[in-house]
Amino acid sequence: MSRSNKTLAGRAPILLCVTEFGTKQIRRVLHAMMSGVKAAFY
Repeated sequence: MSRSNKTLAGRAPILLCVTEFGTKQIRRVLHAMMSGVKAAFY
């Protein structure tokens, strides 16, 4: 959670948890990872 993530535009997931939008982005990426789908950043 503290390392930068390419799918999150190089940001660390923990830094995005402070906003509702960031939390949704993290959930989307985690869901895609669990589903085996490559997540795209929108």
